[in-house]
Amino acid sequence: MASGSDGCLPQLSEDGSTELAELTPGLLARLGRAPGLATLRQHVRSVCRSRSKLAIVGGLMAVVLFEVLPLWWVPVLAQLGWVSALSLGASLLAGLACLGVVERHSPLHVRLRLAAWLVAVSAAACGIAVMLTGGGVASPLGYAGWRVMLALSLPGVICAAAGLRIPERSRQLGVAVYATGDEDVAGIWQKVGNHLDHVHVDLVDATVNPSAAAVELGRLEDVRRCWPALPVCLHVMSRRPRSWVERTWRQVDWYLLPCDSRDDLTSLMAECRRRGKRVGIVWQQGFPVERMRQYLSQVDFVMVMGIARLGVSGQALSEGSLEAAKLFSRLSSEHHFKLMFDGGVNVENAARIPGEYLVSASGVLASSVPKRSAELLRWSPIPSTGGRRAA
Repeated sequence: MASGSDGCLPQLSEDGSTELAELTPGLLARLGRAPGLATLRQHVRSVCRSRSKLAIVGGLMAVVLFEVLPLWWVPVLAQLGWVSALSLGASLLAGLACLGVVERHSPLHVRLRLAAWLVAVSAAACGIAVMLTGGGVASPLGYAGWRVMLALSLPGVICAAAGLRIPERSRQLGVAVYATGDEDVAGIWQKVGNHLDHVHVDLVDATVNPSAAAVELGRLEDVRRCWPALPVCLHVMSRRPRSWVERTWRQVDWYLLPCDSRDDLTSLMAECRRRGKRVGIVWQQGFPVERMRQYLSQVDFVMVMGIARLGVSGQALSEGSLEAAKLFSRLSSEHHFKLMFDGGVNVENAARIPGEYLVSASGVLASSVPKRSAELLRWSPIPSTGGRRAA
């Protein structure tokens, strides 16, 4: 069924909670569009979309709540060492609880590494603060000031001095949504929330598949309502892509164009760039790679289709497409494009697929826990192909 405008509002789970990382971007989108807030909105959205950063921010907030405020409120009790120890323990528990909630769909080794990072920073900051105040707390405000300053500065110091690094996801994931009348965009949002990096919209018309369902461009508006903070990528599966591109400038950020287009791709790519859009070209099985070389220096993305039948979800990954992806991966450093892979992608085969960008539909949505499958794809290692990734 078609999705409604309210279907993408965050819904409470069975235990009455919802994910902060999913709720926040939706609320931000409903703020005013005042120019003065644009930078702030962009910064907060970027933090909320990085679960690692959000977990650390939560830990530092816990430091303030459970260590600094008690010292201000009860300055007499602050002289006692057990109060500091208790507050340190409470801050660590709060930070770890925040991390556990926000990162619960991430692989175990990632959660353990983040937990160790959080414990080390908080313990080091507390110990150094006590040491700098002479082993005691002569002034509650003095200790509190040291504690806050160290909590905010030590993460960078530790990363630089000890070589520690907050783990970052290796992949950029897009979940496929079809631009058809019966696509339930709100239902897809309920399954994956914001556990993705862009929204990939597949548009298939009769020039590619005569039996394709009618195109419904209203799904792009539904996507914007559900994921207001994420880029929208339109994969135009049409022999005449220009007509669709010209009708969707307002809703789309990135365009992926077919290599066998009957329209002039060079002029269409130039028009996309004039309008500030990122653009890519799509390789599909049977198309000679040599015929695409003329476009490689003009695009931001090259997407390899891993399946034979365009626009049909649930197909198995083609071995030939993996070879093509390896070739384009080696070419990416020369021509400075990003490699994207779509079709047959799932948790089991992701480690074999080159490219920073992955697109999946049934591999995520048909799994038992879609959010966890999405996170596993985002954390999946990128195989080496003998060439460097584009910067």
